[in-house]
Amino acid sequence: MMKDRSKTALRIALIYMIAGVFWIVLTDSLLSLLTADKSNFSWISIVKGLVFVAVSAAIVYMLVQNLLKRLMELEIELLHASNEMEGSKKEAAMSYEQMIAIKKKLYDLAYFDQLTGLRNRMSLHEDMEKIIGTDRKFALIFMDIDNFKYVNDTLGHSFGNLILKEISGKLAGLMEEYCDLYRLAGDKFIVVYKDIKGILDIEQFALKILKSFKEAVVVEEKSFYHSVSIGVSIYPEHGETVNDLLKCAEIALFKAKESGRNRIVIYRESMVSAVNEWVDTERYLRSALEKSEFELYFQPQYSVGKDEISGFEALIRWRNDEMGFVMPSKFLKVAEDTNMIVSIGEWVLRNACIFLKRLQQEGFGDRTVSVNVSKMQILQDDFADSVLEIVEIADIDPHNLEIEVPESILIEYYDLVAEKLNTLKNRGIKVVLDNFGRGYSALNYLRKLPITSVKLDKTFTDIITIGEDSKILTDFMIKIARSAKLQIVGDGVENREQFDYLSRNGCHRLQGYYISRPLPEREAVRRLQESASKTGSIADKSNTTEATDISDATDSKDANDAKE
Repeated sequence: MMKDRSKTALRIALIYMIAGVFWIVLTDSLLSLLTADKSNFSWISIVKGLVFVAVSAAIVYMLVQNLLKRLMELEIELLHASNEMEGSKKEAAMSYEQMIAIKKKLYDLAYFDQLTGLRNRMSLHEDMEKIIGTDRKFALIFMDIDNFKYVNDTLGHSFGNLILKEISGKLAGLMEEYCDLYRLAGDKFIVVYKDIKGILDIEQFALKILKSFKEAVVVEEKSFYHSVSIGVSIYPEHGETVNDLLKCAEIALFKAKESGRNRIVIYRESMVSAVNEWVDTERYLRSALEKSEFELYFQPQYSVGKDEISGFEALIRWRNDEMGFVMPSKFLKVAEDTNMIVSIGEWVLRNACIFLKRLQQEGFGDRTVSVNVSKMQILQDDFADSVLEIVEIADIDPHNLEIEVPESILIEYYDLVAEKLNTLKNRGIKVVLDNFGRGYSALNYLRKLPITSVKLDKTFTDIITIGEDSKILTDFMIKIARSAKLQIVGDGVENREQFDYLSRNGCHRLQGYYISRPLPEREAVRRLQESASKTGSIADKSNTTEATDISDATDSKDANDAKE
């Protein structure tokens, strides 16, 4: 390219030189012919030279101008090219940074939980694979927040996520040097506790976690109380693979929940049968309503002042063709864990109201029927409306219906349930605080609770027979309830000493096997008729034989558990 341009320039120069020589020769010849006066020749030559110079200057000017123009264009082109190059460099740099960012994002998605920032299941598997096969002994601590599904089902998953973030932060703050925290899924967390020396290490660490959950989690100025259940497996005793250790820890966790939640359980092989029993119970329970396998029993409540049966507590019983009689304490927990408790609870309420209607038709319009409701039921948005609708359909006096609510829900979810219970109370339905005193948490604001009565926890009845010192605590609980001007029901009365003590010390109603076992509907009505006719004072009757003659429970504790 440069060689061609040089040749072109040389040709232009030769042409210009030839043209110049031709101009000089031609003009000189013409001047000699046309000018006779030689004296004028000199100034004519000057003029001719000036013309030549002017023409040459014009040509040079045009050439230089064109050259400068071209140079400017080249400069602009070079500038554009430079800018484009810089842009390309920046784009290349940005692309690289983006690639790094994308790579990091993909890594975070793969190995970290996006809600809490904790490491996830994949991280857990990879981290455990690194220490399995070594001499390091470690524990897999499987944690599950108790009853957390109530939050998600009632307040929504978005609000539940806010609580989970707070809980994650709380757990992260408890971690020790050899602990790694993971969020497995939902409300399930795992801690890998490395280099343990013995069971005591695990128990102390787990107890620290349990104690931390006694403090409320505050979200949007609302306080929530949650306990946590913990299952533990140990490497290498309980497994030599990640999946085996996870399975064993989950079985132990199941046992912790089955045993009452808010506790730690270390895996044992004997727990496997309990899991299988749970699976069978769930399978048959799903069709129990359709097959009409449930039946209501009614346990009489004795009025101390009137010396007669003043009402009943409705208790559900289940008999399955394959499993036989299933303890309420077992199948109700399964129902709660599988969300079947809502439909079962509605069935209990409907049939209890039908029984109450029968009592009113037979002339016992002043008697009450008490129905236990679960946490899940109360937390339903339409709980109050559903209860009122059932009462209306059954055509009963709402003043004869009692709703028993567990003490724990009024403490844990007060802001969520208080309005619903007040709605029922204002419509005439009585609200009973069940298991009163079990957690002692309700004592501080008992007067604020939307309740009409309290049912003493069975513990305070049991300790009456221990000794005089133990009775002080029972007296204390009764005095607190009386100071709040509440009706008091003494539960779990199994002998004459308990009956007499509670009768003398301020209880308005009594319930338990000493008075009567839970009865089928026909027997319950007959017992009520006997009480009304005063064929014998209940206070003088001993139900020792009745207390042992029961097909629906092995002892009075099981009957009491039916309402948990």
